[in-house]
Amino acid sequence: MVKFFLRTTALPLAARKLAQAAASIIGQSIADEEIIYAFDLALFEACANVVQHAYEDGGPGEVLIILSVQKGEFFEAEVIDWGKGFPDYPVCIKNAPPEAERGRGLFIISQLASDLEVRRDGVMTVLHIKMDIKGNKWKHCE
Repeated sequence: MVKFFLRTTALPLAARKLAQAAASIIGQSIADEEIIYAFDLALFEACANVVQHAYEDGGPGEVLIILSVQKGEFFEAEVIDWGKGFPDYPVCIKNAPPEAERGRGLFIISQLASDLEVRRDGVMTVLHIKMDIKGNKWKHCE
């Protein structure tokens, strides 16, 4: 398994570039553009949640993505922040009502990923996204 660590300040543009960098890394191994797009969207939603919700006082804080690739099988990302976390665990993941202006991020991620887990690990909030990818969707090993 290969791991990558990407970290930045939890500000909108920086977090977006972080998600794009992780998707670009995955793009080196995945042949299917739809999978790369889905992963980019999932990471965008996860990073946007950190930017919008994790840090209230004392500045924007940081966001870390730990990206793991097990070629031919799956890839996964842990999106980590050191902010306030969720009010309750386990986190209830459901779609927002049609009239809501927010609240769909985790639901969108859950629909794109093979597996999604949100947990508190000490002072960190960890959002774990896994995407199982089988068959010819991987680029050929050289």
